[in-house]
Amino acid sequence: MNRGVVSYIVLGVALLLLAACAKKGRPTGGPKDEDAPVMVMAKPPHYTVNFDKKEIKIFFDEFIKLEKVTEQLVVSPPLSYQPIIKPLGTASKFISIKLLDTLKPNTTYSLNFGESVIDNNEKNVLHNFKYVFSTGPVIDSLKIGGTVRDGYELETEPYTTVMLYAVNETYADSIIYTEKPLYVGSTLDSTHWEISNIKAGTYALVALKDRSKNYLYDPSVDKIGFYDKVITIPGDTVFNLTLFKEQMPFKIIRPFEVVKGHIQIGFQGDANGLQLAVLNPSTNFASITALEQGKDTLNFWHKGIQDSIVLRAQQGDYIDTLTVALRTKKIDSLSIANRSGNVLHPKDTLRLAGSNPIVHVDTTKITLLNTDSLAIAYSVQLDKKNIVVDFERKEAETYRFKALPGAFTDFFGEVNDTINLKFTTKEKEDYGQVQLTFTQLETMPLLVDLLNSKGETVRSTYIDQVRKFNFVDLLPDTYSLRIIFDENRNKQWDTGSYLDKRTPEKVVYYAIEVPVKANWDVKESIALE
Repeated sequence: MNRGVVSYIVLGVALLLLAACAKKGRPTGGPKDEDAPVMVMAKPPHYTVNFDKKEIKIFFDEFIKLEKVTEQLVVSPPLSYQPIIKPLGTASKFISIKLLDTLKPNTTYSLNFGESVIDNNEKNVLHNFKYVFSTGPVIDSLKIGGTVRDGYELETEPYTTVMLYAVNETYADSIIYTEKPLYVGSTLDSTHWEISNIKAGTYALVALKDRSKNYLYDPSVDKIGFYDKVITIPGDTVFNLTLFKEQMPFKIIRPFEVVKGHIQIGFQGDANGLQLAVLNPSTNFASITALEQGKDTLNFWHKGIQDSIVLRAQQGDYIDTLTVALRTKKIDSLSIANRSGNVLHPKDTLRLAGSNPIVHVDTTKITLLNTDSLAIAYSVQLDKKNIVVDFERKEAETYRFKALPGAFTDFFGEVNDTINLKFTTKEKEDYGQVQLTFTQLETMPLLVDLLNSKGETVRSTYIDQVRKFNFVDLLPDTYSLRIIFDENRNKQWDTGSYLDKRTPEKVVYYAIEVPVKANWDVKESIALE
């Protein structure tokens, strides 16, 4: 055989063997990194005493990133100026912290980064990473903790601030409106909180859903919770707080013209008992007033005034004069909306809503037919914008409602366009019911709201003496209960007051474990203390 041919054969075999070896030895990348970053050094060191620097550098064993550090970082005691944290948005093996404040003497400071420090590759979190130093000769080491829950809502919002104020000769309850606390902590994204590195002393404990993030209480937007006694540290270490939104004193916020003849007036507080008087009425002036359901808004419809309207608002001792310039020239056309949906519940009837107040109905232009196209007797009730068409409803029936133009006339003389509605009813067996029995019940009365899986209130009842109650004709769903202990018997939930040291009425949520199904009876026995 030719020597050159032999050389080519040997070279080919060698290449094949090399390729096979390469396939067998392919690297897998090793196990996934599941370890959080580790601080390896800090300048000045962690737990430094007699601290007098303006910059801190913290070094880690791997590249890290800071995520949501402006939300997560809690500095206690709080600073007047937030420190400058670098780098933001890029990976680094260190954090630089520049302090802009003049620090208090003989004070232990804690910088809690929460869950903001993560490694760059696998996003492993360095949980509740803290850097602590003292401007004095000792590091204070006392701590307290607990939980925060919302007084009314099932879910508690994250990032609630918990604060300690020193109770001394200058302390007053009003301090929370004007001065920052001595120590702060945060629930971050849970309901648990902790304040550490506290000096022994006597304190007031307050929780704040601080919308402005300035450590000052603004009752118009913030929720508050408080411990109703002064606490001594060292002493008890666990405190559970309840947040609530205070009821603001009544006040008109801002009136404005929506369209011609329609003014909306915003307000805060409770509008019950509010009286509106027009101070510049014309000879043909007329008006209608109605609260916007579920909103802090009052609707005021008027006619007979052209340029501006002057209103006098009064509720108790509150008096205000409102002037609204009238600029728009076009009145809103009348529209009618179906509020009952396509399936009529056994406990409901046909409900319509007008865009303007309805003042007249012409029943000769309205027909209501059943499945067999037979006319059904009905009655119509008007309540400002609301139209209620009542009639005897049957199971498993189809109904057709028709209103010709002019059936409904609004406050401005506008009439409806033709309305055609088709809706049905279900059979009784399509619904279920929940039978409630309250046991070990010492506190009465109760407000009981039945909530569907979306958290919407579908039924309510007031239990004063009876300990058993049935919610019937329920659509298949998973339900829960909101139970309000109505201490003052006014048939509504009452919030608290910080200055009066009054906590809100107790609210308990109870999940009904068995889903309600069609033609099912679910029985629940509820033990309340």
